[in-house]
Amino acid sequence: MKLWDEHKDQQDKFAIIAIHNPHKQAPTFEKLDALLESRGTLKKWGQNLPFTVALDNSGETVKTYGIEAYPTQVLIDPDGNVVAGGSEHMLEQKLNELKEAAETK
Repeated sequence: MKLWDEHKDQQDKFAIIAIHNPHKQAPTFEKLDALLESRGTLKKWGQNLPFTVALDNSGETVKTYGIEAYPTQVLIDPDGNVVAGGSEHMLEQKLNELKEAAETK
């Protein structure tokens, strides 16, 4: 949420997709909502997530992007190439670089 909120001016240049369910704890969105509610996660943010949440019941997405722990961030460019993965701080730096590059064009 912090990254999303702090980069409102760039939301037309990136998308956040949250991938959930590596252990099939919540195979449906209804069960995911119940799981997050039980953990207090929904109350923590105080709003519905403004970005896409995908359920990975097969584990293929997690495997493809090498996700080993949560949260993990992966930055994918507009052509579908993985640019970088790592911390939220790293993603913020990359977004700032992209913003600066766009401003100099």
